[in-house]
Amino acid sequence: MLLLLALVAPAAAHGSGQTGNSTSGCSCHGALPSSSVSASFSASASTVEPGDVVNVSFIVGSTSAARAYGGLDVSATGGTFTAGSNTQVRSSEVTHLSATAMTASSITFDMTWTAPTTEGTYSLRGVGQSNNNNGSDSGDAWVKASNLSIIVDDGCEDVDADGYEVCDDGSGTDCDDADAAVNPGEDELCNDVDDDCDDEIDESSAIDAETWYLDDDGDGYGSPSTFTVSCDVPSGYVADDTDCDDAEASVNPAAVERCDTVDNDCDGATDPATSADAVTWYRDADGDGYAGSTTILACTIPSGYLPTSTDCDDALPGVNPAASETCDGADQDCDGATDEDATDARTFYLDSDADGYGESGATVDDCAAPAGYAALPGDCDDRDAAYHPGATETCTDAEDFNCDGSVTMEDLDGDGFVACMECNDGNAAVNPAAAELCNGVDDDCDGAVDPDTAADASDWYADVDSDGFGDPAVATQSCLSLAGYVADSTDCDDADATAFPGAPETCDGADDDCNGAADDAAVDANVYFADADADAFGDAATSISDCSAPSGYVSDSSDCDDADAAVSPSGGEVCDGVDNDCDGTTDEPDASDATFWYADADGDGYGDATVATIACSAPADYVADALDCDDGAAAVNPAAAEVWYDGVDDDCDGNDADADLDGWLYPADCNDADATVNPDAMETPYDGLDADCSGGSDFDADGDGFDSEAFGGSDCDDADASTYAGAPDLGDGVEHDCDVRNDHDRDDDGYDDAAFGGDDCDDANSAINPAATDTWYDGIDADCDGSDDYDQDHDGVRVDEDCDDTDREIALDCDSGDPADSGDSGDTGDSGDSGGDPDADADPSGDSAAATPDAECGGCAADPSAGTLPALLLAAAALRRRRPSPEAPC
Repeated sequence: MLLLLALVAPAAAHGSGQTGNSTSGCSCHGALPSSSVSASFSASASTVEPGDVVNVSFIVGSTSAARAYGGLDVSATGGTFTAGSNTQVRSSEVTHLSATAMTASSITFDMTWTAPTTEGTYSLRGVGQSNNNNGSDSGDAWVKASNLSIIVDDGCEDVDADGYEVCDDGSGTDCDDADAAVNPGEDELCNDVDDDCDDEIDESSAIDAETWYLDDDGDGYGSPSTFTVSCDVPSGYVADDTDCDDAEASVNPAAVERCDTVDNDCDGATDPATSADAVTWYRDADGDGYAGSTTILACTIPSGYLPTSTDCDDALPGVNPAASETCDGADQDCDGATDEDATDARTFYLDSDADGYGESGATVDDCAAPAGYAALPGDCDDRDAAYHPGATETCTDAEDFNCDGSVTMEDLDGDGFVACMECNDGNAAVNPAAAELCNGVDDDCDGAVDPDTAADASDWYADVDSDGFGDPAVATQSCLSLAGYVADSTDCDDADATAFPGAPETCDGADDDCNGAADDAAVDANVYFADADADAFGDAATSISDCSAPSGYVSDSSDCDDADAAVSPSGGEVCDGVDNDCDGTTDEPDASDATFWYADADGDGYGDATVATIACSAPADYVADALDCDDGAAAVNPAAAEVWYDGVDDDCDGNDADADLDGWLYPADCNDADATVNPDAMETPYDGLDADCSGGSDFDADGDGFDSEAFGGSDCDDADASTYAGAPDLGDGVEHDCDVRNDHDRDDDGYDDAAFGGDDCDDANSAINPAATDTWYDGIDADCDGSDDYDQDHDGVRVDEDCDDTDREIALDCDSGDPADSGDSGDTGDSGDSGGDPDADADPSGDSAAATPDAECGGCAADPSAGTLPALLLAAAALRRRRPSPEAPC
């Protein structure tokens, strides 16, 4: 029995692999790695791109024929595993499903590893174990494999760290990975570099590209209307854009402006006053055609200006070289002289005798009389001052002193009156005794020619209204016609020019034609027509002309029945067989009581509202009804029976798909015979009716897909969508899965979850509860006592450090390979334990525990006596508690 116990390992094994050992090693299969075991990786690739799948093999070998089974635990610093044959992925690590037999002293475990999206070097770490599959880990061995490094690289790099890469396959977007300022995200610049990596250098889209303007005439100035954008100046282009005529090299901003109707210097002005060849023009301010001294420069003569300045006073239009000189003391003709050759110069006569009258034949023209000259001519003897036209003569004078060519005492006409006593001694009919006549002669020498008193003077009558007819009451006599007078005296109203004999008589209450009667046979008299029915419309057959309408007459003549006051052009047409409105037609469509009639093409007695006419009586094929919705089908009309859902509105009510009139059409309305059933209806659970047409069960009020238990379903709370048969139990005190069990005992092991006041430390595993038997060293607190699963004797020292984990009083260092780890506390149960190094234990307590000196950190392995009895006790304790289990790594 003791021999058997000595061969049993101090910890339980696991059939399926454990995780967490790939870096630390499977110490539960042996304290140290063994050279009798080999483990290594192989992979289908060592450098991959993100997301690539790598085939990985993990080979475990053993030089011991007794250990013919293998297992593994493989992890990685990134990426994900997919298990192969007889492997599994747990906690992101790959381990075996069960102890697997080797072939030819080795076994290969296959798996795949998917590279992560982040680039870098990733390590695959593994530990392999070989075992004898004896149900315990005695005789087992393990070893760590060298890490497998796999580089995850997308084949691209960003040397200049500008966010754009260069890839081995040419798919990168950075065209110069040595310059962070060159990448597709940069703006193109004019620098002989493809800054934005579009395979073009210094293209026109460069942000500092310049605008160049066509200089077609080569004058160094460009046209603003023809331009291009580029980094370098194109041939024939310049930076300037101010040329206003790029076809003429002599036209540009630097050109000299000239008078040629061209804007030579491109300043927007053509032929300005500043033009090099501008002309001086003189203003003609007074508009007399001659300019003064005020000047202006211009290419063409401005309005009001002349090319020369010859006006000596440009404020007076009458003063200029062409003006006539007048006697005013001014130089009108601008010749520098005043009043010479004046047009209004007077003629002066030589007055030798200084009697104020000069000789008519000796004259001079001047503005003022020269000395020795007189203004009056007619002196018949300029040697004698007694003779001149102003001299006084008497009838007895025999000399012609007044120079009138006659002597006053003569009677040349023999009329008995000497010349000085009459006014015309050459006409015997003219003398103071003659009768004055209307002949243009002063017959009676009274100084008046043809006075109104002349013997043959005519009668003249006032014509105040200038109508050519005079007022007999206002008369006068005169030899000549007088203004405002005429020879006629027949005007009956000289204040009205329209009233005179023969004038047209008009309706104005006056006697226009002076015949003694007013408004008789007036030319503007109106025609009036008899209105027997007093409807204000007259009978054209009975008329009269007058200036005003006699009683019973009107000016209208459009009454078609003057015996009926209801019939006239203003009468309203009605359907009575009479032409009520006198328009020549009877009962036309505008009759006030005319009716709408509707075409009934299909003869079903119902008319088409879109084809209507108005008439006093129904036209053929028309009816009074307008409710036919299809006048081409006699079977369709308001009286027809509706055939639902056939696409035809048989009864013309506008509805063929809503039989229950609930506003929802078939098929959206799942029951078109019941108006309470439609998508807008309020659902009433459990009435067996899908009121809202949702298609769901009426017995599943919470919509969780399970009917209420009350109606034969499996939902124990149909008001809570998280509660139904098979729902995940949330451990919240609510019966979510409807199994009528304690919600705080999800694993149904009879113990409530510790989170809800119970003592089950893992309520997801029914094998873990206070009544369970703890299997030591499997990492699981199966009995929920909270103690360390690797410290069976509860002495505070775990099994990998305790030489006898079944004896609380023995807590020695069994790590002989680590001098720094004494782990030696001595046999604390013995008062004589020195706890030193080495330890001398006198075992005064008599507990039969052997003295276990440390032997200079040799631990259990250095002192055979330290391993025999504790190992036996440990094995015995293990046999008492363990249940058989397949071989497994830690």
